[in-house]
Amino acid sequence: MPRQKKDSVADPQPPVDLSEIYWRLDTVVLAASRESFTLLVMLAWTRRLHLDVHASLARIRGGIEGHTVTMEEAVDSIHILKKISKLLDDARKEADGVVLQLARLAGLEWVVANINKEDVEPIRGRLAVGTPSIRSTVKIPHIKRDREKYLELMKALGVSRQDAELDLVRPYWPAMIEEATERVKVGKPMLPGIDPGETRRIYAVATRTRLGVEL
Repeated sequence: MPRQKKDSVADPQPPVDLSEIYWRLDTVVLAASRESFTLLVMLAWTRRLHLDVHASLARIRGGIEGHTVTMEEAVDSIHILKKISKLLDDARKEADGVVLQLARLAGLEWVVANINKEDVEPIRGRLAVGTPSIRSTVKIPHIKRDREKYLELMKALGVSRQDAELDLVRPYWPAMIEEATERVKVGKPMLPGIDPGETRRIYAVATRTRLGVEL
């Protein structure tokens, strides 16, 4: 008995109701900048896309579990989903890159504004409140190009030369950032094998939505 095929693609969704977005924007922040307005509209579109993607994938999973997807359909779906995944990942990387640039801008201005202040204040935007933090990052020696410096660092971290040469253990990047940040903070020298001249500051901003604002 031939198996019954089901449509594995979600039904097309109606476009975002922009009138609802504009109403929310008017009630949330009348004095928002044009850039904030643009990003809020983008946020609404992204949320709708997020829901549509999850709905479509749920339909596809249902077809898989119900054994109604042919191998030809599976190949087509794989190919398309790979492209979707790449596009979404590229967008995420671009957004993360702009976040880093904005964090550096906000962090630098915040440091200058609080140079002679004992009690530092967070940055208060119209929509959100941000608290900058400053960390120090270092350049970890390359296991091949800077072999001796790398082995010197690994020895300081308590790793035997044999294990380091076999590349069984490597420095954990987040932990190295925290270690470097703490050493700069208390005025201690960098770990052996680390070039102090390669140390640089990186800025991050922890944010929260302002009270009375709904995003």
